[in-house]
Amino acid sequence: MMEENKERELDEIKLRLEKLEQEHGKRQGLPGGLKFAIGFVVVLLLMLMSIGVVQFVSAA
Repeated sequence: MMEENKERELDEIKLRLEKLEQEHGKRQGLPGGLKFAIGFVVVLLLMLMSIGVVQFVSAA
């Protein structure tokens, strides 16, 4: 009897987990192009900042 209850609880937990994973997958919705654009801008800014730091240090 106890094992049947444990199996039922495990099945319920698995179903809940699957539902949560599906909902989470639906919410993650930034298109690939937008992710690329954001990454590109971030990398560009980091590169410009590093160039500025090198310029500042070499001028001092």
